[in-house]
Amino acid sequence: MLPIETTEDDAAVEVRMAALQEILDPEVGLKIVALELLYRIRLLSDAVHIAMTMTTPACPMGEYLRRQVE
Repeated sequence: MLPIETTEDDAAVEVRMAALQEILDPEVGLKIVALELLYRIRLLSDAVHIAMTMTTPACPMGEYLRRQVE
């Protein structure tokens, strides 16, 4: 389970988590949550801060994944 800090209600957290659960890493064809690429989420009323990593240090899909998470 991801560490989640939040100032939002449970419904808002569920909506954001559901969206993140659908993002695929196109190189390996698996969801980034299942790959454990996300390791901390901070949900505030006016922003979402996500700490994540890539599958490799020089991941050519890094920018793509960052945009998908945004």
